[in-house]
Amino acid sequence: MKCAMLSALPIVMAACVLSGCVPAADTSLGDSGTERQAAASEANVEPKAISLVDNLSREDFASVVAEFDATMKGVLSEAALKQTWTTLTQQAGPFKSRGKSRVTKEMGYTVVYVECAFERANLNARVVYNASGEVTGLFLNKA
Repeated sequence: MKCAMLSALPIVMAACVLSGCVPAADTSLGDSGTERQAAASEANVEPKAISLVDNLSREDFASVVAEFDATMKGVLSEAALKQTWTTLTQQAGPFKSRGKSRVTKEMGYTVVYVECAFERANLNARVVYNASGEVTGLFLNKA
């Protein structure tokens, strides 16, 4: 039963934030200046995502929501994030540690995956950033 409850939580979390992560228009990089700018942007969001996960682990929900774009703020309020985190930690146990992170490009967005260890589960935080460096998607999925 624990396993079924735990595996259902990422679906709930994803449903809460899915509308904030809409595919962008084609963002093909045309010149080397744009490529350098995109690379710099990717490098800049990784520490932001790590900080976001650290803020979640400290239950500093106001700081997390402050990183959201307007759509995310409308979909996942501070109170809703707190409730989701409470449910997650009831099922997965207390947050224990943050692991490695990696950056990818997906559907025109910069995505940072951060490994998260809880007492009873290992999850991956998936933090999706738009071109302005705002969080447009936040997911916690089974590792």
